[in-house]
Amino acid sequence: MASDLRNFVKSKEDLYYILSVEGQFHLPPYDECTMEFLRDALSGRKKVLTNRELCSVTVPRLKEFNAANLQKAAMTDAELKPYLPDTKESKVINRKFLFNVSAFDSATASSRSSTQSSQPSSRLK
Repeated sequence: MASDLRNFVKSKEDLYYILSVEGQFHLPPYDECTMEFLRDALSGRKKVLTNRELCSVTVPRLKEFNAANLQKAAMTDAELKPYLPDTKESKVINRKFLFNVSAFDSATASSRSSTQSSQPSSRLK
């Protein structure tokens, strides 16, 4: 699969397009998505949600719903951390992406679709 993908992927933009548009995976915004996260998603070290699994939420901009505080909690959550890009302590993950991924209930999703994997590597074969 990797050799087949190399024929199509020449840049971060190509890989992002393949995963987000063709693969229908929910990724952080392009400017905030690193090649490391994309590579980790392809290799299975990171998990990504499909757009079908996504439960898009709109969270009001209140002090209590601070992305930095949610990120601290999410990075210590063993179920949630594989879906989030690794960041430096000072860098906050995109608010919309963070809340959408945090709203995901893996137990419900796996019961809805036990045959669908949230790993791009299995979907892109």
